[in-house]
Amino acid sequence: MSVRTGFASARQASLALSRRPRVATRYLLSPSSTARGINTSASTVRRSFAPYIAGLSAVAAGALYTATASPVQQDTDHFATVDPKFAPLFPEETWKPDASVNPFLRRVSSSGTEYWLLGLGMRMVSFLKMYVYAVGIYVAKEDLPAVMTAVSAASPEAALDTKSGTELFSALLDSHTRFALRIVPVRNTDFSHLRDGFVRSIIASMKSHAAIFDSHADTTLGISEFRNVFGRKLTVPKNGELLMVIRKDGTLECTYAPRGAYEKEVLGTVTDKDVIKALFLHYLAGPNAASEQARTSLVDSIAKLL
Repeated sequence: MSVRTGFASARQASLALSRRPRVATRYLLSPSSTARGINTSASTVRRSFAPYIAGLSAVAAGALYTATASPVQQDTDHFATVDPKFAPLFPEETWKPDASVNPFLRRVSSSGTEYWLLGLGMRMVSFLKMYVYAVGIYVAKEDLPAVMTAVSAASPEAALDTKSGTELFSALLDSHTRFALRIVPVRNTDFSHLRDGFVRSIIASMKSHAAIFDSHADTTLGISEFRNVFGRKLTVPKNGELLMVIRKDGTLECTYAPRGAYEKEVLGTVTDKDVIKALFLHYLAGPNAASEQARTSLVDSIAKLL
């Protein structure tokens, strides 16, 4: 089978799955419900997320993994088709957040790990009312069961609540759940502008989520380490790609590919766990999330599987 034929087959399979009747879910979040806002009290969250995630029993984890272990089957040409149970995550092979950027791939790989796109949205500079970049929130395929379990234990509504959602995603990050952020600028920029924006986000996240960070912790070295990753004077063109991936050991690997090229360059690694958590919480939980569109669509995607 040729490469072109393989891509066509994969897309046809994906489109066929997307046409199948879907079962409505009571947790599916519509734009109108998002606009009205979700006001779920933290008291509705009846579990402590960190002990729950850290202490998943072998039986429970095994049962959940059995249901989700093989959502993707590979054909002989290495193109994937999706199990019907997971078709809601893959209505098409790509997902386009806005006309100003190229579509996002539903699946990307980093260091041999496959990541699935669950949330997608635009980052806006509020005082200018101008889009800066598109952001995709990915989760490692093998870690999806843990994310589904945590959201199911609370409810999708609680996952969107500021307090309980912060606790939920903080616990997932503490357990080294492999999230990834794919940043794609909508116009030409450079490392220094992106870096300064990320650093402001990290500092703002630590302040808005102060209850989960040690007020006496010194993150000076961690922020300096993050700055050094983006220390070079490089232009990032429109539709270039920055990929920030949490690895199994909890460290953060940053790669760069101009214009989404296949040959990615490793920029460096961040090891400070508080800096990494603060960065990702800025995208995963409120208040003042980097992209409410991406945060809501992340929970929406998970809710479709529950």
